[in-house]
Parts: sequence; structure tokens; C-alpha cells
Amino acid sequence: MKLYKLQKGDYDALFLLMSPEDIKKEFGARSWSSRNIRNYFSSEGHTKLNMKRKALKEEALDRAEPWQAFMVDETLEELKIERVERLWARIKDIEQEWDSM
Repeated sequence: MKLYKLQKGDYDALFLLMSPEDIKKEFGARSWSSRNIRNYFSSEGHTKLNMKRKALKEEALDRAEPWQAFMVDETLEELKIERVERLWARIKDIEQEWDSM
């Protein structure tokens, strides 16, 4: 069985939601090494990941009403889960198509 390999667009979709180590852990042999993922993010101008994640969270907090602030972490986690599930569904569809050839 041939495995789908994550594409640059896949990494871009996960960029601020998952660390390179988390991406590697989630997708295993279908992904680059965490070092290569980090190098890709750097080459694309996605440097200082933790600072950008923190800035994204702060921006979300600034937009939220005070009573909604606790929901920001939950919302980001939900977004991560949605993107990962969507990507896994696409991977399974592609691999099934390849297997049927």
C-alpha cells in the first residue's frame, strides 16, 4: 500500500495549530521529519512559531468579549481537530483511490 505524503499546503494549514513535533507524531510516515517541517516553516517565513502562536491567541483574545476569553483555547483546539480530521479524511480517500488502481 502506497502512503500519501503530506504536501506543502497540508503543512501550511496546520502551521499555527500544531508544532512540527505534533505534526510528525500525528501523521508519522506520511509526514516529513519534525526538523524538515521546522525548516520548511522557516523558509516560508514562518519563523518563531511560538511567538506567532502567542500573537494569534492574543489577537483572538482582543476580539473576544471578556466573558468569551476562556473560549479562545477551546476554539483553537476545535479548529486544530477539524483540520486534522479533514486532512485524515482526504488522506484515506486518496489512499483508497490508489489501492483501487
